[in-house]
Amino acid sequence: MRGFNGFSEFDAIVYAAAMLLGSESPLGGIFTKVIGGETDLLPKVETLIYEDKQGLSGWIGEKKVLLGGRQMMNNHNIEVLTGDKEKQYINSNPDRRILYLAVAGTVAAMFLVSYKLDKGTARDLNFLSRHCYTLLLHSTDQNINESFTEHQLGLRGGSVKVISPDAANYFKLCRTEAIPDAGTCPFTAGKGLRAVLRLQVTAVKLQNAFQLIRTLNLACLALGALLIAALFLFGSASTVSGFFLFLLQALWTGVCIGVCKFAENR
Repeated sequence: MRGFNGFSEFDAIVYAAAMLLGSESPLGGIFTKVIGGETDLLPKVETLIYEDKQGLSGWIGEKKVLLGGRQMMNNHNIEVLTGDKEKQYINSNPDRRILYLAVAGTVAAMFLVSYKLDKGTARDLNFLSRHCYTLLLHSTDQNINESFTEHQLGLRGGSVKVISPDAANYFKLCRTEAIPDAGTCPFTAGKGLRAVLRLQVTAVKLQNAFQLIRTLNLACLALGALLIAALFLFGSASTVSGFFLFLLQALWTGVCIGVCKFAENR
């Protein structure tokens, strides 16, 4: 991080942590660790709002505090580093993002942040994306947008949609009223995003398996009918041995197992 205009680094971290924790941002836990988990040190944030795709704004005491990117600072007429200066900080690591903290109309600090990818979550989301699912994402972090998420998770274009704060609040209300407690659900092997994704991935795989088995059964019936018709047509039905039928059944079983394994790994 870098401080500006005489603002201390400790105060900057405390202000940023207070804003991020109040917004349920994924960065909140990182800043809390920096202050040793002492959340009692954090000042109270009033009127905290997320300005869509720009950042957070709120009041700490009598000072208006902004936490966001360049666009947000420009919209509030706060002078920040030039684009060339910013590139000097992120060129060594393209995954870095710049987060500005402004207090009382003046830039106070700049943070360099990066986001660590959970491989298990990425794998599940990639699987669902390939099966034409769209991810509706609620984010209070201006860096976590559609293009960034698709790039980081390796998803197809157009598979992520960041919903507005109003839509997110409405979704939370509907979820609270309509969904029972996770502890009463016999199909939930845990809590959190990963558990929900694993449940959804398993459901998709089961659906695909049922469709595949039905298709293979129909193919088996069709091939069997063709084989019987061919044997009667050429007068060879009486010469077919039990061993031949056993080999035919074993071959078809192997084909079915191979196709199912291939489909499972897709």
